Amino acid sequence: MISFLKSIYVGLVYLFLYLPLAVMAAYSFNASKYSLSWKGFTLKWYGKLLSNTTLLDAAVRSMTIAIASATVACIIGTLVAFMLHQYRFKGRKAVFGGVFVMMMSPDIVIAISLLVLFLGAGFTLGFWTLLMGISPFAYRSSSPRSIPGSKASTGLWSMRPATLEPVSTKCSEKSSFPWQRPVSWQAGYSVSPFL
Repeated sequence: MISFLKSIYVGLVYLFLYLPLAVMAAYSFNASKYSLSWKGFTLKWYGKLLSNTTLLDAAVRSMTIAIASATVACIIGTLVAFMLHQYRFKGRKAVFGGVFVMMMSPDIVIAISLLVLFLGAGFTLGFWTLLMGISPFAYRSSSPRSIPGSKASTGLWSMRPATLEPVSTKCSEKSSFPWQRPVSWQAGYSVSPFL
């Protein structure tokens, strides 16, 4: 009985989320200019969309920024996760804290801070400032869920001064090269906030 109620609840949640999208998709084929009543099936709105070069340019630019920022964020997030997991070095706590500052800060605070920074530094607002401004948001979604080395995951929080010695030696003492050691961090490639 409980699993049946859970199934009904999940079905209602999906209906609540996806029914408006289905209605919007159906009404995009409506011949009426306003979606108050159904006046017949047409494809003229899609023809107008494909002839609107300004809108298509904006869509291409948005997709370019989304893919580029997600790629940059995934590369940076993967390198930071690998570095924090494999090595102990001076400033490791600061880098580790910086990762969590990005995760914990509200989007609007980061956005306004970056805008003030770009305007104060005299940057011309455009493609590159947009890419630099969106990458922190993508980095937050591509950064590791649980970075090994934190108190919560493995208890390895202390730092050795100015050394770049591998941290993971328990199950990899037979491996002589860093790339042969097992790495247990996760990084996701997520562009969903931009689509």
